[in-house]
Amino acid sequence: MARAKELYGVQAVLLNEVQLIESALNEHVSIAITDKSGRIKYVNEKFCATPKYSAEELLEEGHRIVNSGFHSKEFMRVLWDTLTAGKIWKKWFKNRTREGTFYWIDATIIPLRDRAESPYQYVALWIDVTGLSN
Repeated sequence: MARAKELYGVQAVLLNEVQLIESALNEHVSIAITDKSGRIKYVNEKFCATPKYSAEELLEEGHRIVNSGFHSKEFMRVLWDTLTAGKIWKKWFKNRTREGTFYWIDATIIPLRDRAESPYQYVALWIDVTGLSN
């Protein structure tokens, strides 16, 4: 019983640290988590702020509602080929807000792998760099 209490205490401390890290990330970076097919499973509040869509809208409609149409099919193919190979993808990306204005993001997408080393979901982290793109 003492060992279980000790493990519970360690777990509580680690959970608190993870929550602090999440809070710090939420202040600076937009975060999206997608399944292996690219379907959005989670977005943080910062992700919603720039395109002006709610989390519910983004989860229901997916990335297509922010798609600017700027990037070629080849660009998107390279993105997905990189991710499905289990490699990190990092580039600038042009998206569109609810109002139809465009914004640039500096994005990094990290594949999370299962025990067989196959990507099962992706974590996208990005910052708005619109002012730097001109």
